[in-house]
Amino acid sequence: DVVFSQVAFCHAHDNLNEILEEVLRVLKPGGLLVVNDYLGGDAPPSPEALEHVYKRLHFTQLHGHRAWRRAVDAAGALGEDGEFEMLRYENLDVHMERFYVDLAAGAYRSGL
Repeated sequence: DVVFSQVAFCHAHDNLNEILEEVLRVLKPGGLLVVNDYLGGDAPPSPEALEHVYKRLHFTQLHGHRAWRRAVDAAGALGEDGEFEMLRYENLDVHMERFYVDLAAGAYRSGL
């Protein structure tokens, strides 16, 4: 049993606890939840991030790494038949930053 989310939960971080509780409910024991998601910083977003990221992608809330992990822990603790066990957590912030710097440079060179 696998539940896979590819950059989807980030559009509902304000409902993340409920989403994780539902995933835990429907997964069979030993099932896997695989998530690739955008995360914000642990500090409040800058005005630039609100204007250029949140507005464009329709984010209302974007958890940082610590808040996301707390949500996973909280949902697992509420599960009746089991809990989440974090098998792997990989922070790709440096990779994503490099991607967006390169993307912005290419757009600038193209006159965009």
